[in-house]
Amino acid sequence: MNHLKGKTFYFFNNRGDNVKKYNTIILAIIIFTLFIIGVKVFMPAKGSFAYENYTGKGDINDDGSIDITDAKILAKYIVDGESTISAEQLLWGDINSDGIIKMNDVIHLLDNQGTINKRVILVIGASQVVRMSNYVTSYSQDNYTYTINGGTLNYISLSGSGFAYQTEAGWADALEIIHSYEANDNVEFYIFFPLSGNDIKTFTCNEISANNETIIGYMDNYNNVISNVKNEGYNINAYVVSMHPVKVSQSTSEYVVTNENANACTANYRSNRKYYEFNKATETVITSSYSDNLNYEDLFPYIMTTNELGNNYSYNVTYNTTDGIHWDEGTTIYYVNLMLDNIFIRQ
Repeated sequence: MNHLKGKTFYFFNNRGDNVKKYNTIILAIIIFTLFIIGVKVFMPAKGSFAYENYTGKGDINDDGSIDITDAKILAKYIVDGESTISAEQLLWGDINSDGIIKMNDVIHLLDNQGTINKRVILVIGASQVVRMSNYVTSYSQDNYTYTINGGTLNYISLSGSGFAYQTEAGWADALEIIHSYEANDNVEFYIFFPLSGNDIKTFTCNEISANNETIIGYMDNYNNVISNVKNEGYNINAYVVSMHPVKVSQSTSEYVVTNENANACTANYRSNRKYYEFNKATETVITSSYSDNLNYEDLFPYIMTTNELGNNYSYNVTYNTTDGIHWDEGTTIYYVNLMLDNIFIRQ
């Protein structure tokens, strides 16, 4: 309580028209009483995503910072039984996640005022990410809405690019966004690197393995850029996202073939067999050598059931493309939601 000594706090009545001024002695009495009694609120069940994993605790007015204004809102609810506070604000105000709003939540909030509790997402890649920026204009999850490009969800892309872009020019753009925040701002960054078919198609199936030096080099580059920015003090979570399936029946290119086609494993051709093998090799490399800085997100099985290699795989969802390779709008939106929800709900 020493850090509260000499401070004055302002609370409002139910009408919001009369300001009540409390010195620290009166506040101490309020704290003592309500610390014990508390105000029980409706909260999601423990174990649910919103209850356990939401990162905006304390930012009651959702302005990106935790400060005295948030403390006033929470204290007003406790003292006067303010009924207009939203369910989301109650969730954000339950600082210690015990399902009860007490004055100790206000104290914890005051201890952490001045911090910023924000989640920023960056998706870096080729033409699939271009389509995300064209089609996906909003994304929301429980208790958080992301603003697109220039906000909290950023698509960094170059059509026709590949692995090199993700760790060079694309990464330079990502760093500009990351460095717009201070390392001590308590911002949580999520970086997504979707695998690019532009590079994968150049391999033959025989070349694809966890021992392939080129594949290891790609993952090493991902690891290095993430390691460097983490060493600067930033809170970074990085994910390499599996290559998505092709859809031969909608293809406009002779280079998109079925798994039974003689060219299914030939360089410069695209097939689900080749993508599947590349995904598995990538997963092995990451989990065996780079798990400190990288996570592997396998979305392929969500979209397609994988049988014996060499058989046609069956689609689990309505999956449409513009040319057999690039998603249409509906599939793009589905994929973005799958990519982001899979992380935030299951982490």
